[in-house]
Amino acid sequence: MAFLVQSDLGDVENATAYITEAELRDYWADRGAPLLAWSSSDCEAAIIQATQYIDLRFLYVGTKMAGTTQATEFPRAYSEGIPVNLKKACCEYAYWSQILPLQTVASASEGNIKSERKRIEGAMEKEIVYNGTKSFSQFNQYPVADGLLRSLGVSLSGGCFRA
Repeated sequence: MAFLVQSDLGDVENATAYITEAELRDYWADRGAPLLAWSSSDCEAAIIQATQYIDLRFLYVGTKMAGTTQATEFPRAYSEGIPVNLKKACCEYAYWSQILPLQTVASASEGNIKSERKRIEGAMEKEIVYNGTKSFSQFNQYPVADGLLRSLGVSLSGGCFRA
């Protein structure tokens, strides 16, 4: 998939990014963390992951500016272009995507615990009861980036999607 930055009109067909590599590098350089070890392809991959995460993380108010043909959730019909705080959030998520997974997919053995009992008497014993075998996808919390998106006042909700 190509690295294509969405325009303020929402008219970039198959756009995969909200920000450029330069915007990502400038954002982190301003915060004293220049991404010197990151190649261009590292930056682009991180931005694509961050953009996808933003589009999936929240349900947004209103409609896409360019309608159903628009590949990204922004710009929205009620906004002028792609909001600055959304671009900042994209920079935050892009950075964290290279350190921790933005989204966690857990199976019953990892996160769907109904009850757990531990006993320590000479020998250690552990019993775990699971709710079933379904897996679920959970959005991890990134306070700065999540706060930037919420500050826009455009999201209805965010949370956990279940498979």
